[in-house]
Amino acid sequence: AIARHFNEKRPDYDGLFRQPANPSKSYMILRPGFWRGQQHGGRGDAVHARHMRPRCDIISTTDPEHLEESPNNLVLFMPYLHWETDRSRHKFEESMRNITEEHTKRDEQRGKKFLYVSSAEVNSQNRQVSTSSSKKKPPSVDASVEYINPDKPLLRLKTPTEMASKTSVVKALTRGMVAPKTLLGQVLYRAAQISEAMDCYHEEQLLKEYLHGEPPFHPRRTLDQSYYWTLQSTKKRDRDQVVYRGTAPKKKFIHNAHCKTKEEPPCRQCWDDIRKVPRVIMVDQLWLWILNGNTIITSFPKRYGRNKPDPSAVHKSIRLRLKLVRKNEIRSIYDLALIVIDECSKVFFDRTKTADRQPQMMDLFAEAIGNVNNRTTIYYDHFWDITRRLSKVYKDKIIVDDVEEQAKSLLDINPEGDLSREIKDVLDELHIMLNIKSKQQRVLKDFQKHVEYILAPELAIAKDMGTAREKTVTALKIHDNQQTNPANGDTDKTEHQENTGEIRKKMALKAEKDAKWTMEFAIRLSADLNNRVVDLNHLKESAEHTEKAVDGLLGLKQQQAGVVQAREAVRQAEETLRQGRSIMLFTVITIIFLPLTFGTGIFGMNLETFGSSWTLHKEMTYIFFVSIVIIVTSLILGFSPFVRSLLSLVLGVSWVWFVTSTRLYDLWFLSKQDSSALTRKRVLISRRWKEEARRKYLERQDEKQQRLEAEELKKAKQNQKKTTQGEVAEAYVRSTRPDSNV
Repeated sequence: AIARHFNEKRPDYDGLFRQPANPSKSYMILRPGFWRGQQHGGRGDAVHARHMRPRCDIISTTDPEHLEESPNNLVLFMPYLHWETDRSRHKFEESMRNITEEHTKRDEQRGKKFLYVSSAEVNSQNRQVSTSSSKKKPPSVDASVEYINPDKPLLRLKTPTEMASKTSVVKALTRGMVAPKTLLGQVLYRAAQISEAMDCYHEEQLLKEYLHGEPPFHPRRTLDQSYYWTLQSTKKRDRDQVVYRGTAPKKKFIHNAHCKTKEEPPCRQCWDDIRKVPRVIMVDQLWLWILNGNTIITSFPKRYGRNKPDPSAVHKSIRLRLKLVRKNEIRSIYDLALIVIDECSKVFFDRTKTADRQPQMMDLFAEAIGNVNNRTTIYYDHFWDITRRLSKVYKDKIIVDDVEEQAKSLLDINPEGDLSREIKDVLDELHIMLNIKSKQQRVLKDFQKHVEYILAPELAIAKDMGTAREKTVTALKIHDNQQTNPANGDTDKTEHQENTGEIRKKMALKAEKDAKWTMEFAIRLSADLNNRVVDLNHLKESAEHTEKAVDGLLGLKQQQAGVVQAREAVRQAEETLRQGRSIMLFTVITIIFLPLTFGTGIFGMNLETFGSSWTLHKEMTYIFFVSIVIIVTSLILGFSPFVRSLLSLVLGVSWVWFVTSTRLYDLWFLSKQDSSALTRKRVLISRRWKEEARRKYLERQDEKQQRLEAEELKKAKQNQKKTTQGEVAEAYVRSTRPDSNV
């Protein structure tokens, strides 16, 4: 389109660092610094990593290093938010994945030779392959369509499991819900599938032809793909978007699970869920060129498979905007460019467009934050109720049956963890959208700056800015029949000059008003964009406040869990103390009765040693005296730390004196047999024995191998000897034959 505007041939792409000898204007507009050099994502990156870096700049069509005196060419790349149904997004992601796998296999088959082929040869090969494939291969048909009878225009459906994805979740959700049972339902269902295939046909062919071409195709990206472009797959993150959760039916309210029996009519909730269509936020790109100050070329994607009117499409919005435009609202090509930028930046912020299934993003985010807030409030009330009851139980020491269950509920942080994860996802998506809006602000600021530079000769304030240049006004043409009279030539010349001056003044005044209008329009658009950023910041502040509340609840639960564990430790310590006291009681009783039992056992023996002179009184005297001494000594040692310390001192000093006075310590010191030395000695002895056993094992293996080799050698010699004897016998037999020639 750019080459057609300049009446030139389409420029060839020869790489980032090659420039033709005589570059055309089209090449200068699309030179690497303003086109391929601004592309993000290479061959090794994922397909969704491809996008143009946000930029707005003036382009010179003559000298690439200096601007023209009156520049009038401008380029702009800007991301903006849009939406798509999850079904269409998933369908085209699968198509791109299959195309990428086929392209990778084709590259692997080409081998290393592919790396050295020039881009022009690659394009020609691709064209040849596509041409040959189009000639040989029949047109592709839907694999899920099976014609029963050519005479009857009816189609047979496959099972829901074959039609649906191979994931267990989709199988569970589509069982008994997707496949129609009546003939009319089957026909309508198949007609809907054919209509969907017709809508997606052009996009699929476009992907097959240009997804990995030169230059490559830039597919639409989801919100997470635009920010986490290094991830190979964001399928799980895409289906965790706030908009997806807000527009998808809840699993617990699906018809088969919500309604008790199939005989009952569907409830209101079921009808609402059936009408729901899951949607996700997409990040699209706006490519815009202004050529010669009078032509604008834009490029932006449309929704997948939308071959019918789409009220939320950017192109449709621009055309509706132009139909409703006020008089003198568009005074220059830059006003039209500002309208395009405005329509791209306010997709989710224009509340007047509610006819289509376009999700109300701001409402969905506010609803998600409100739901987390409500659940947080409920969890706070539940937490304080449990802590209040537990405190009353601990203070009043009232036995409650479910006190243990209530205490255990404070140790479970899964509900609060789910809230924290959900609110962090909201904050993450708001951060990504604010990042996109900041890029839009930067691009709009650059656009405003460059337009101000281009329109500087028309502005009266240009002299104060220091950017004033000589104003140029189109020369007036005089008709051929208008001729000057020599008699009154001076008078006509004077009148002509006065008229020309007045016209020039009017034209200059009009140009100045138009330039001021354009700059004011840009300022208004910048203010509107700032207001949208403010709205997103308000949502982000609300989400951050909710996140702090959730984190506070998690902190309180963790602290209360610590308190519960401390109380449990105190309770266990008290129980241990009670058990210790009971054990001490039994120990005292044992200390008292064990000596008495021992004495009773001794004197109860029927021995002649004691004689007949021992009476019961005498035996009891000995038993009680000895037992009292043992009991008192045991109690003193058990309950008197001073006595234990004194006894330890006496025994320790006595042992040290004995060892040092008998020279036992000297002998032990000379031997140096400490624990580490004994350990090393044990290790050395064990290692020596292991090495000896390993050596003997290797010797046995060598002897066994030698015996086997000797036996094999012996067998070989015997076989050789038998062979020699057989040959001699055979030769002898041949020699003894009558017809032998020997």
